[in-house]
Amino acid sequence: MLPLINMTKESLGRSLMSTKDVVENAVKKGHAVVGLTEYHSLSSMSEFLLECDNQQIHGVVGLMLNVTYKGQPFGDMTFLAKDEDGVLALKKLLDIAGHSSASTGYDPKQGL
Repeated sequence: MLPLINMTKESLGRSLMSTKDVVENAVKKGHAVVGLTEYHSLSSMSEFLLECDNQQIHGVVGLMLNVTYKGQPFGDMTFLAKDEDGVLALKKLLDIAGHSSASTGYDPKQGL
């Protein structure tokens, strides 16, 4: 099993790990691939991919978004980017759903 669903402290309240911790843990366990799926955030993506390159491991970027149905929380949906077009699609989804940073006016009830 590949560790594709990982979060860092950028996922506000969902993890205390750093991007370095995520990559080092995957390397320690002998994984060739590791993913980072932050909650309503892509802010650690560049640092994560750089750390993956430094450790010679394949990094997969993802995004977890809150989904609502008829204004009520419905659950979380996780998206993984296959390539650069996928990363651009994640950025577009995040613009629609809102970021987790207080400075962007994120509202968890907004959902997608």
